Amino acid sequence: MDARTRPRLRPGCRPTVRRDRPRRRVAAGGRGHVRRTWLARNGAAMRVAPVGLLPGLALGAVAGRARRTAMVSHQHPQALDGAAAQAVATALAALSIQDTPLDADRMVAAICQHVHTAEFRGALRKLPALVARAPSGADVAGEVGNGVAAVQAVPAALAAFLRHPDDVPAAIGFAIGMGGDTDTIASMTGALCGARRAEKDLPVMWGLRLEGASRVWTAASALARLGRPGAGPLPPG
Repeated sequence: MDARTRPRLRPGCRPTVRRDRPRRRVAAGGRGHVRRTWLARNGAAMRVAPVGLLPGLALGAVAGRARRTAMVSHQHPQALDGAAAQAVATALAALSIQDTPLDADRMVAAICQHVHTAEFRGALRKLPALVARAPSGADVAGEVGNGVAAVQAVPAALAAFLRHPDDVPAAIGFAIGMGGDTDTIASMTGALCGARRAEKDLPVMWGLRLEGASRVWTAASALARLGRPGAGPLPPG
């Protein structure tokens, strides 16, 4: 804005500072640090579940497509790992056999093959022993975290699913009980439960109270028609 376009103030008036926008705190590392922190968050993982339901893909292809979808908004290596891990976990859940105990060690090992950062692999590898102890939500939050970072939220959601793989309300309630970024963690837990159990296990009232329910059910039904029938062994990586 130059002198010709700058608005003129009447004599005696002072410019005012707008108070209707929240101030953004900038961390010690500056704005670049804020951007890097934002890009490590869980948004890409939260939306990636449909990639895990695409038919006919090996797990490596699922992870690769998940990373491509994440790159639109989240380029941090841990955010990319979060999207890959959640998509692969969704694919594995969809291929699992209902009411048959899940092998947490095997599932986590399969997911770890498709994450690249040591931090993410370390968080995931805590889960089998943690789930075997029948932990509380607070236990899981204390072990892997419950925040907005993908490296915390994705392992937390997977822990909630592994804790109650065949009881959808219990798994989602467990995720909410962890505290922290409850909406995202619970939604990712719900995606894993839905991949394994399908809509028949959802409480009817949940669907009736859902915002935009008609649109959601229509999209979900269309996605379901893309799926292959039956379940089988885990595909090769």
